[in-house]
Amino acid sequence: MKHFKQRYSTPVWICFFGEFLTGITGAMLSPFLLLYLQNTLGHNLLSVLVIVGIRPLTEIIVTLVAGGWTDRIGRRTVILTALGCQVVSACGFMMVENIWLLALFYTMNGVGAGLYTPTQRAQITDSTNSGMRAEVFAVIHVIERFGATIGPVIGLAVYSCHPVMIFIFQAFAFLLYWLAVYFKMPETYPSKYQKNFSSKKSLFLFMLPISLLYSQLETNYRYLEVLFDHFLVILTIFNVCHALLGMTLQIPLVKGSEKLEMKTVIMISYSCYAGSALGFAFSSSLVWLILSIFIFTCGESILLHHMQSFVSKLAPVHMRRRYFAFSV
Repeated sequence: MKHFKQRYSTPVWICFFGEFLTGITGAMLSPFLLLYLQNTLGHNLLSVLVIVGIRPLTEIIVTLVAGGWTDRIGRRTVILTALGCQVVSACGFMMVENIWLLALFYTMNGVGAGLYTPTQRAQITDSTNSGMRAEVFAVIHVIERFGATIGPVIGLAVYSCHPVMIFIFQAFAFLLYWLAVYFKMPETYPSKYQKNFSSKKSLFLFMLPISLLYSQLETNYRYLEVLFDHFLVILTIFNVCHALLGMTLQIPLVKGSEKLEMKTVIMISYSCYAGSALGFAFSSSLVWLILSIFIFTCGESILLHHMQSFVSKLAPVHMRRRYFAFSV
């Protein structure tokens, strides 16, 4: 047990803890958020979707503007700021009464997400030996998939009884994570800032279509309501299947593609993403929908894991956060 505890650094263990908490509560919320907001605000779906689009736009702006700045001030400070934004955002959603407040809290949510994810990956790279990074990224993915497996089921039960409780759970999870970072997490960023620069931004540009596809999946859940009866049940099955497939397919697909060149990995994964996008567009039955999820999961299992490992080796020490920002 002691050997297992020492296998990972303190920042990595705290990251595992946070991913476990926020992974479950995030998966509880994401399938039902649009439905909740539309029912609460009384606006048509298009109005809500326009506001929801603020989040990915904010993430892009934060990525472009804050990348170099956050690489200089340290990982711990940025993560605390990001989690603080998420706590305020989750609490704000509970009190949303008009479309403008919704826009404000969605902006804060986008700022928090845009700051957190690349900074967390940069921190893992800082505090983990090169030979262990792939394993740590894989463990994080498994934790995320575990949360995504049980989260929608819990979320369906909570949403059916008391929708606001989902936001309370999420705010509490982010607050616990913030406290763990504040009291236990050391700073991992090297104190010396080096000015040499190297870049392969052309690779990162290829991640933009993937980000757009994920945004489509997050915002267009309601199309399932048109196609299927028992919309909430189908939505829960959709998310649980995605999570279970991620847990079972990731390791064999990653192992099987370890010796492939990065350009080959990208070609295979993009073919899967394109096929799954067409599948989602023309799904007319649950079986077809699950097949599309299967193809989509194959693509993300092959690409995202290899991309994180590749970027961790490619990025200069003083620009790790910026490189990870362009790769998500």
